[in-house]
Parts: sequence; structure tokens; C-alpha cells
Amino acid sequence: TNHYNCPIVMSYPQALGLNVDELSDPSIQYMAPFIPYDKKNELKRRLYELISEQREKDAQAGKGRFRGEHITRAEIDAAVEAAWQEDINVKDQMHRAGDEALAWIEEHDAHGIVLAGRPYHNDPEINHAIPELVSSFGFAVLTEDSVAHKMMPERPIRIVDQWMYHSRLYRAARFVASRNDLDLIQLFSFGCGLDALTTDQVQEILEASGKIYTMLKVDQVSNLGAARIRIRSLMAALNEQQAELERLSAAGLVTEAVPQGVRMADGSLEKARSASSSRRTPVYREAESAAYEKVRYTKEMQEAGYTILAPQMAPIHFELVEELLKGAGYNVVLLPSVDQGAVDMGLRYVNNDICYPSILVTGQIMEAVLSGKYDLTKTAVLISQTGGGCRATNYIALIRKALKDAGHPEIPVISVSAASGLDEDNPGFKLFKPDLLIKAVYALLYGDLIMQLLYRVRPYEAVKGSANELYDQLMADTRSKINGISRKEFYKQCQRTIELFDSLPVANDRQKPRVGVVGEILVKFHPTANNELVKVIESEGCEANVPGLVDFFLFGLSNAINTHKELGTSFKSRMTHIAGIKMVQGLRAPINKMLEKSERFEPYPNIDELAEKAGQILSLCNTMGEGWLLTAEMCDLI
Repeated sequence: TNHYNCPIVMSYPQALGLNVDELSDPSIQYMAPFIPYDKKNELKRRLYELISEQREKDAQAGKGRFRGEHITRAEIDAAVEAAWQEDINVKDQMHRAGDEALAWIEEHDAHGIVLAGRPYHNDPEINHAIPELVSSFGFAVLTEDSVAHKMMPERPIRIVDQWMYHSRLYRAARFVASRNDLDLIQLFSFGCGLDALTTDQVQEILEASGKIYTMLKVDQVSNLGAARIRIRSLMAALNEQQAELERLSAAGLVTEAVPQGVRMADGSLEKARSASSSRRTPVYREAESAAYEKVRYTKEMQEAGYTILAPQMAPIHFELVEELLKGAGYNVVLLPSVDQGAVDMGLRYVNNDICYPSILVTGQIMEAVLSGKYDLTKTAVLISQTGGGCRATNYIALIRKALKDAGHPEIPVISVSAASGLDEDNPGFKLFKPDLLIKAVYALLYGDLIMQLLYRVRPYEAVKGSANELYDQLMADTRSKINGISRKEFYKQCQRTIELFDSLPVANDRQKPRVGVVGEILVKFHPTANNELVKVIESEGCEANVPGLVDFFLFGLSNAINTHKELGTSFKSRMTHIAGIKMVQGLRAPINKMLEKSERFEPYPNIDELAEKAGQILSLCNTMGEGWLLTAEMCDLI
């Protein structure tokens, strides 16, 4: 299912182990395993395995915490059951505290502020005493987890609700929207990319019901002056709202409305109704829906010849992918390389605290949509979704928000993803057809191949421009063939490409330093996103070495395999992904043999070899974004 912890938080233990020198002290036994917290039985199994494995290692080393220890499975099971129950008890205690605070607010005709944030915002050194500051203005202060269980937001919400901690922010916001005596302030730490998404979503839920959204960036300054100003501004706005609400209530135009689905402690609902009769205004209000109705790309739209705008990521590879999609009957327009106008458009329509690639992707699309070149009554947008816990899964949500803000919510946004649980349905766009998938793999394999050959030869070309000229000729030829190409013809084209680059006249071959390029997938391959890095490297007298795009997809397929033991992912998923890896690597194997026989070029590494290299440094459960692949590519290049 689609639920994750924050990709950064989940890597803290390993980051500490690799960077805190004291933890390498022989007297300290530091363990930082990935374990399945969400599956009680799997958690028991995994903890027992970890302790048993560590006991064997300690016994062989003749030292260690678990040497001589014989912790039984029954003891592990009992400990997990006790911890599980204590977790429930603590949450129940928090819920009771929330109920007590709400009862006090109702009894004293007071106003409460739900102070929503992250666990570390409870630290006084981080929150700069903001809870005390809010309380000093006469507000009762509640945490979001004390009320989040009381109400669910209407779904679907706009963003992909996949981060478990952040999901309670939306539930708390919905509950706040249902009460006249509550408002919400969200604490935000600058640089947290996930909160660039959560803040927008919380704001939408609150503002749909006429609530005021207030956000405090707590780590920009230690001075509370700015926070005081924001809180006083909120108070002034609330006073205006309260005066208007009292006027309407006195006129009989506002009545008590207990929202459907609200959960209260035993007897507290009756108490609230009783208390509200003596209040100046009712406790409850009808929370308006903030559900986002997605516009589907239908078969009728496809038959009508809709133009489908697709953002650029890897120009070499996507040139062939665009041709494939057109051959499959889709009127796809691959947007040109990002210019400054696209960057400016992204900054205009996307929360600027989010990562740079998302600004570029959304900016490309919005620049095209607002350019006047396309009939917007017959236009759709295409975007990929990884389905993992990286923000890239939510690019689609950013694009939908940008389109709505620009006045075009009717434009459908098509998701391309093999992941489940994303709640995306577009009957007019079906990419996962066997023949089309095989040819898509051909396109990516050829893109990797010609990119590698070009970057390897161009710094040494005897005739300036000859490498680019050969590249243009071969790409034009392959583009014209890709839709009808057979397996035999594909490998023949690969062989011809290798031979032509292998025989291109060069001077002083292999004399220049080789510079590896790794990074976030879009920044790595998109020239504008990386400030023309390959050109810069070559202009400085070096040779660029950019690992291929196919490895990123193999990395994604391998993650279900690597996490099967540690996190208890399904056996079926594991076997499906093994089959996918075998298929892709099987298609790449003949190209590797050709490269081995060449004079100038090297074969691609096996994904298992890359995983083994990365696994010596960090856990292969670091799967979000580019995850362990970044480390693996660095090791391979070195």
C-alpha cells in the first residue's frame, strides 16, 4: 500500500552512523536496521532475526552486546506486544488530553489553537517557545495529534496522501474547520520539501471552510518578533470573524451543525451541545469539502485528438519516446528544453520551498499552457509518477494546483506509473501494452548507448563537430525506425552505432580526466537543470561520464526485492520485479557484448553489482528518490 515515513527521517540513523565519529568506537555497538513498524508479526520476525544474526557475529568476534545472550522468540513476541500496547496507551492518553482541552474551551467560551508541526517542533530549542507565546495571547494550545483522530478529510484530496505523519495534519485541519472555537497554526521548518506540499494542502482544507491559515517558519530567526506579528494578525482577523458570527447568530442565521463523522469522547458531544447553548456562538460549524475531483482523460478525448503536453527530462532518450507515443496514436508534444521563462513560471505557480526539479517541471508545463499555442479545450498534460515516497510522486498534484490557480482546472493531467494505490484512472491513455513496453525499453537502451558513445568520443574528436554530426544522423535514423523496429533490427542498429563511433577519427584518446555526473534524475539528464554541466566539463578539458537512465528503472524494480526481507514487502511483488529486471537486463545483455568487443567503450554494470557496492556503505532500504543508486553510481565511477 502507498504509505511511507519521511524519506529524510528514515535515513537519520544511517546518516548518524556514517558521520558521528564516536559511534565507530569499538566499545560502542551501533545498530541501525530497517524494520517493519507497521506490521506487528513481521516486526517480531525481523527483530528476532536481527538479534540472532548479531549474536552469531558477536560470538565469532568474541565480543559484543549479544555474545552469550539467548533471547528467545517468545521473549521478542512478548516485548513487541507490550510495546504495541504502550503505543496505543500513549495515543489514547493524548486523545484524552485533547478532549479535556476541548471541554475547557467550551466551558470557558474560549478559543483554541491547534499547533501543528513535526515531532521535533516540540523541542524548545527549535520552536523558540512559540507554544508559550500563543498561550500568552489567551489561546488554549492543542497538538494536532490530540484531535487528528476525530475527523477524516473528504477524499480524494489534491495531493497524494502517502506520508503517514503528515496525513494527520489533514485530519486535524478538517476537524478545526468543523469548529468555530478552533483555529490552526502550522509550524514549518525551512528546507523541508515535504512541507512545501503539506502546507498548501492544509491551507486548502482550512480555506475551503472560511478558516484562516497561518504558517510560522520557526528556524529562519530566533527572534519572536515576526511570530508575534503573525499571531496578532491572526487575532485581529479572528475578532472580525467572531463579531460577524455573533451578529449572524443573534439574527438566527447560524445554528449548531455537528458535522457528520466527527468522533468525540463519551458524553462530550452532549456537553458541547449544552455548553453551546450558553455561548455567544455555536461550537460546531459545517466544514466545507476540500475534496479534489480529478479530471480523467477519457476515450472520447483521445478520439477527439487532444494535444498531450509532456515535460522534458532526458532530451536524448525522450526524443525516441516521443516518437513511440506518436506512433501509438497519441498526439504528444514533448516540450522544449527549459528556458528562463519556464523557471519563472514555475516560481510563480509552485511553492518555492519545494525542490528545484518540481519547479522546472511545473514551469515547463505552465509556460506551454499559457503560451497561446494550444487549444486549451482540447489539451491534456502527461506526467510520470514513481509511486514512491519521494516528492516526485506529487508532481502531478503541483501541476493540478498550478492549472487551477491559472484558471484551467478542466485540463486533465495523465499519470504514467506502474505503481498501485495512486487512484489515477485515465481510460483514454493506455501505455502498458506489451509491444509498446518492449519498444520503450529499446528507446531507453538506445538513448543510454548513444549518450555514452557521444560523451566518450566527443572530447577527442579529430574534426570539431564530427561527433555531434554522427549523433544527429544516427538519432534521425533510429527515430524513423523505432515504431516498426524488430528485435533483430534494433540490435543491428546498436551494432552499427557502436562501430561508427568506434571508428570516428580521434586525437589524444583517453588523455583527459574523466568526471562522473550523478544526482537527482532530472537534474542529472536535463541540460538546463544542471546548467549545461556536460558542456562545462568538456570545455574545461575533461570527459563527462554520465551513468545511464535504464539503471534508474532497474533500481526502482530492485527495491521490492531488497526490502522483502527487512520490511516484509509481498512475495508476489518481489517475484514480479525479479521478472522485470531479468527482462530489461536480458534486452541489454547483447549490447554489453558488443561494447566488450569494441575498442573504446565499456559495458554497463549489472544492477546487482551496483547494489552490492552500495550495500557496503548504506542499507538498500534507502529507496526514496534515487536512494542507494546515488551511492552505487559514485562507487562504480570511482
